[in-house]
Amino acid sequence: MPEVRQPIGVAAGATLQPVHLRMSLPDLGSIFRLIPSLPLEVQRIPMEAWVSTDIRPMLASLEFRLDDQVKISVPVTTPNRVFWAPTVGQHRVVVHAVLLDGSVLTGKPIRFTVIN
Repeated sequence: MPEVRQPIGVAAGATLQPVHLRMSLPDLGSIFRLIPSLPLEVQRIPMEAWVSTDIRPMLASLEFRLDDQVKISVPVTTPNRVFWAPTVGQHRVVVHAVLLDGSVLTGKPIRFTVIN
């Protein structure tokens, strides 16, 4: 009988929960540099969510919340991507999905930085 191993970083006996929603862009800890020779209004950072195929048919709306203030509506069709006009500083983005039954799924927050 093959040996069953616990995934790294998961406590013995812990139950793994399926991931239905997560940020796929930007990557955690990304650092973006503004390009001085380009006008700020043409510089953009992609933000993209991954939605599992089992909840995609139940998806009513999708949004990113940037720095707990700005709400950005995201297309519910693939790819679930928008382009954000960057501002210098440290940022936090979270994806939220509202399902047809009114329930809300929330992804893990992603932190990234924009520098001059």
